[in-house]
Amino acid sequence: RGIGSIVKRLAPGIAATATAPHQGPQGPAEAAPTTKAPPGTLERADELYMRGQYSPARAEYRKLLEDAALRVSAAIGLARTLAMTGRYEEALDALGKVQAEAAKRAAWHVAMADSLWSVGRYDKALERAAAANDLEPAWAPAIFAHGMVLETLGRKAKAAEVYKTMSRCLDTDAYRKDA
Repeated sequence: RGIGSIVKRLAPGIAATATAPHQGPQGPAEAAPTTKAPPGTLERADELYMRGQYSPARAEYRKLLEDAALRVSAAIGLARTLAMTGRYEEALDALGKVQAEAAKRAAWHVAMADSLWSVGRYDKALERAAAANDLEPAWAPAIFAHGMVLETLGRKAKAAEVYKTMSRCLDTDAYRKDA
């Protein structure tokens, strides 16, 4: 269902380094909300999202939009829940409302790229994905988003160059260092 789902499938361990909504859904959609995290926290909203409980997660993220410190993360989470239920234009609106304060956050650019890609606005998605990759050149979701949009636009050679930079994310592998 978009770049976020692909990142989760291809690199779940790496995707976990992102804000939790960057991971794909887990568990039954819209099941009864059950979490260990207390209500009114980003952790609770993220946990609901990751369990596939999109309506309760959406409600939690909307409440968190009021907190200036959590506003960008809440907007990203809200956009992910909206996108998972096919409400892509609403996801774009949620992200657009925090654009000024989120411009230097790679996670926001990846979320924008994902939403724009989902509605077929590939040129705009490429701008956002490239911005995310520029901000965080060793972050797997930014690399995947950038490469995927390039592939969609038929720029396979450039996409391959971008994907090759994934080695920056894998430099902690002792075998590669010893080789």
